[in-house]
Amino acid sequence: MDYGRKRHSARAVKPILQGMKFDNIPTSWLNNEGMHLMTSFGNDIVPLDTNDIKINRVNHPVLHDYYMKGNWDFFHY
Repeated sequence: MDYGRKRHSARAVKPILQGMKFDNIPTSWLNNEGMHLMTSFGNDIVPLDTNDIKINRVNHPVLHDYYMKGNWDFFHY
């Protein structure tokens, strides 16, 4: 069995999620409008070269370094 394999391509997942119906699910926050908002993102602001991204590990934390180097003024209103 191939449990780690993705069932749908990344391109196919968005319409599946956006087509979900929440009428029979007892939830206060998740609905069709919320799902549309969660799955609708704009283009990347800064192109990202994913080959240079290091994995954040307990014995080699890099997340703080990425945070400190970030251009956070860009996101202030």
